[in-house]
Amino acid sequence: MNGQSLRVALLLVLAGVVSACEGKAEPKRVPDLRGERLDLAEHRLQAIGLDWEEFGGGNLGILVRSNWVVCAQEPLPGKRATTVRLVVDRTCPGPPYVVGLRLDEAEERLDAARIAYEVSTWGEGRPRIRHLWRVCDQSPLGQQYPSFVRLYVARYSCD
Repeated sequence: MNGQSLRVALLLVLAGVVSACEGKAEPKRVPDLRGERLDLAEHRLQAIGLDWEEFGGGNLGILVRSNWVVCAQEPLPGKRATTVRLVVDRTCPGPPYVVGLRLDEAEERLDAARIAYEVSTWGEGRPRIRHLWRVCDQSPLGQQYPSFVRLYVARYSCD
């Protein structure tokens, strides 16, 4: 191989390496980061190999990452993506308070907030006609943004 063909071969190899590095990222399953400190959420995303962008942070922006909490994310947990958008704030709202509502109304509110839920009864069977059941209690009731809520319901009333 002469000098000219060697340079051409090296340039082709280098171009192949550069184009392979610039390829599109492989979509990965997104973890549930809601309610997690921002610095820990970033470490989890970095370990998985996902990019992220943050929204929120107040007037001064995000200075101390551990002082911020992920309140929402897009896409939702379990979906596949290459980039995750994180909505952050100092504290996150808790789940919608649905105690006292009819079960069908409570389910609509939790669905709108994109919070998964499970319905439990106190030995009264399974709720088939949702509007005849009332939510007597819910768990959790904390400040952290939950990914799951358990509803405790009774037929007709909670007396």
